[in-house]
Amino acid sequence: MNVTDVMNLLPETDSQISVFSAKLIEAVNDGNNDPLKAYKVISNAIKALETAKNGIKDNAILEAEKFGGTFDRHNAKFSYSTRTNYDFKNCNDEHYNSITTKIKSLTESKKNREKFLKTIEYPLSTIDENTGEVFSINPPAKTYTDILSVKNIEPDIPEADVNNNNKDLPF
Repeated sequence: MNVTDVMNLLPETDSQISVFSAKLIEAVNDGNNDPLKAYKVISNAIKALETAKNGIKDNAILEAEKFGGTFDRHNAKFSYSTRTNYDFKNCNDEHYNSITTKIKSLTESKKNREKFLKTIEYPLSTIDENTGEVFSINPPAKTYTDILSVKNIEPDIPEADVNNNNKDLPF
């Protein structure tokens, strides 16, 4: 089995993606796969596929240029266009530079205020120095998200295997 054979086993349509994903989830939920190993392997597959996608992007664009615009190929709708990006740093526009400086200053002030607000645990009564009005500053709402990160640890592999001398592996 080579890399192309492995690629041909991957889902190609939205319905195939749904079925494939559901089967992976079911295998873990049913206890047929270790959830941590599955999470690691899926994370690695995403990284590998993103790296490959980025590696072939230029070739894919060259191929898409032959068709131009929007076209159907391989049971998919592709859209090819060119995006224009602007860099305003060299415009020498004082008004633009002034706005940019104000935004940076306001962004820094906002970050500092958020840092302060994070320290408030209970409503805090305060007085507006300009109006004398008393108002309450409430602590920010908190949400929590569980995070699981994966970093591969390379096992000790004999030099022959590192150089891909194991012909049984597709990679």
